[in-house]
Amino acid sequence: MAISKVQRRNKTEVKHTEYTYETGTREKIINHIKESEDGMTFGEIYAKMPKMSPRNIREHILKLKNNNQLTMETCRCNSATIYYLR
Repeated sequence: MAISKVQRRNKTEVKHTEYTYETGTREKIINHIKESEDGMTFGEIYAKMPKMSPRNIREHILKLKNNNQLTMETCRCNSATIYYLR
């Protein structure tokens, strides 16, 4: 909450403004993987968030893997990695 003061005829009026909370990239990735029943590949995650840079998405996925929040498996064709939540 931010407070701004406005001077008005020798009186101080205080206005309270509230900011809306925007979800971060990690939370968006986690929510997309939760919604999918059988996990998601990087391409599917990127398709859900096309305005984000692929490098930024890869960095967040790496941080989630390092925090043991994601598990990885390869698909049947051994060409794509599928990410699951723990």
